[in-house]
Amino acid sequence: MRGLAFSWIAALALAAVPPAWAQGASGGADPAVWDVTGTPGAAVHRASRVALPATLGGFTRGRLAAVGAEDVAAAYNEKDGTGATDATVYLFRPGSLPEHRLKGSVESFGKLNPKAFLWSAGPFDIAGPTPLHAWKGVFKTGIGPDTVMDYLYFVELGRWTVKVRATLSGVREPAQEARIDSFVKALPWAQILAANGECAGPACKAPPFDSFRSHVFETRLAPLLAAKMEFDPKAEAKLPVAARADASMFGKADVRRSDKGELVYVVAIPEFFTYRLVRLPPPVTRLFTEGFGTLSIDKPVYAMVVKVGPTGLMPRLFNGEPTAEAFGAAAGGMVFEEAKEFQPVADFARSLPD
Repeated sequence: MRGLAFSWIAALALAAVPPAWAQGASGGADPAVWDVTGTPGAAVHRASRVALPATLGGFTRGRLAAVGAEDVAAAYNEKDGTGATDATVYLFRPGSLPEHRLKGSVESFGKLNPKAFLWSAGPFDIAGPTPLHAWKGVFKTGIGPDTVMDYLYFVELGRWTVKVRATLSGVREPAQEARIDSFVKALPWAQILAANGECAGPACKAPPFDSFRSHVFETRLAPLLAAKMEFDPKAEAKLPVAARADASMFGKADVRRSDKGELVYVVAIPEFFTYRLVRLPPPVTRLFTEGFGTLSIDKPVYAMVVKVGPTGLMPRLFNGEPTAEAFGAAAGGMVFEEAKEFQPVADFARSLPD
C-alpha cells in the first residue's frame, strides 16, 4: 500500500529504560558549579541561582552533576512500596548540541532505547504566575510485568531550558504517573524564570492549537470511529479552497474547507490518500486527560482521518482547530510516513520539527 502502511497487533506493549545521565556528565557536586553551603539540604546552581531542594513532591534528591560549563543535572528518586521512579532534572542553556532541542532529545532517547515505542506526546501545562505550556512525551518498552515506562518533559523558556527524564518501573498505576507530573510542576519555576528573564521560548505562550499523539486512541478507538464515518468526495471537490498542501515531489493539492457537519478540511493527494480533518465528540477528551499518558487537552479535539478499506486511521490529533495551512502541512508530511501500531521512538522523532 502506497503512502501509508499499517499493521494491527492484538497485544498492547509498554515502554522504556531508566534515564541516563546526559552527555558527558561528571560526578559529584562540583563546588564551582553547585553551592551546598547555604540553606540546609538545598543545592544552588551558581550560574542560575536556582535552588534544588533535598526533597520535592515526595522525591528525594541524589547525585548532582555538571554536564557542561553551565549545564547541570540532578537525580531524584521516589519509592511508594510497589514501584520506584527515577527522575533526572536537567537545566541548560540552549546550544548546538542535538539534545538541546526537543527533536534531538527524543532522537537520543530512541537510540538508547530502540525497543521503546510512542504512547503519547503533546502539551503539558504548568500553572503559576507565569503559566507554562510545556511538552510531554510518554514511551513504553516491554509487555506485562517487565514493562517500563519513560517520561520526557521539555520546557523551553528562551535563555534556559528545563528537561526532565523519568522512568517508572515496578507496579504501574495512573497515580504514579500523576506523581511524576506533580514533581515536574513543583520544580522551583519562579527561580528558573527569574534566571531566564523575559520568557520568550515555545513554553511561554499557549498556541491556539497543538498537534498531539495518543497510541491507545490511534490504534483502538480511531479505526472504530472511522468505520462509521461516511464522506462524499464529489461534494468535497466543490468546497472552497482554503490553502495548499505540499506533497513533495507529487506537487501541491488544494485544502478545501467545509462548514457543515463534523468535516472541517479535506485534501486529496494524487496517487495517495484523501486526508480529512473532523471534530471529535467531547467525551473523547477524557481518553487524553485520564489514565496513563495524560496530556493537557483543554480545547475541542480534532483528528485527521484517512479511510483505509472498511475502517481507517487517525494518525494526527489536534488540541484545538488547526489552520488550513497547518492541516495541509500535516497531510503533506504524511505521504511517505509509515504508520505502525507500535511506532518506534526513532520514527516518531523524525516527525518532529527541527
